[in-house]
Amino acid sequence: MNPRIILASLAAAAAVGLSAPAAAGYVLSLHATPPSGMVGGQVVVDVHLTLDGGDTLLGMDFVLNYDPAVLTYRSIDHGSLTTPKWDGLLPDDGWYSDAWNDSSSGQVTATFLDLTLTGLDSASGTVAGSIASLTFALSAVGISDLTLSDIVLADTQGDQQPPSATPGSARVEVQPGGSIPSPASPPLVGLALALLYGLRRRGAGARRVG
Repeated sequence: MNPRIILASLAAAAAVGLSAPAAAGYVLSLHATPPSGMVGGQVVVDVHLTLDGGDTLLGMDFVLNYDPAVLTYRSIDHGSLTTPKWDGLLPDDGWYSDAWNDSSSGQVTATFLDLTLTGLDSASGTVAGSIASLTFALSAVGISDLTLSDIVLADTQGDQQPPSATPGSARVEVQPGGSIPSPASPPLVGLALALLYGLRRRGAGARRVG
């Protein structure tokens, strides 16, 4: 089953429960590194979470909003709190993630879920770190505000928990500078390598004949 469907089911179940979930210490914020740069550079945006008072986290959905006229989404990685265990090329255990980008609206929708169902637990002390790290290219001069929305937090009991306050936002300023390089297409790169290899073989053959 898709982990996002699991989180949505947990949220729905919690919404119709007999009692509302207790207020929890789920503090979310965004950190942009660096907060400014020139066209052609990049910025890494961390989704930071702090848990305390015995709060737990099994999974999380969120939407990160950005200005697509200024930033271009590149990739998303696990954060310090959600590192998976790998078996070859695929995650074998631990945290699973999935994300997709809507470049027209400037929204990255992401899901993180601990497949072991252990999650994060602050019973022994405060837990703080990054849930996710998103990389953006600085594509045009301007300022992009970064915000979180559509947040679903599920604790290890399957209950939905709200952020303890409005999630912190971030801002990235892009200044004039270089330009975004256009990646070469794989067929052209392959052709160039083949031609280079052929020329080298021809040169080596000519030396042997001489």
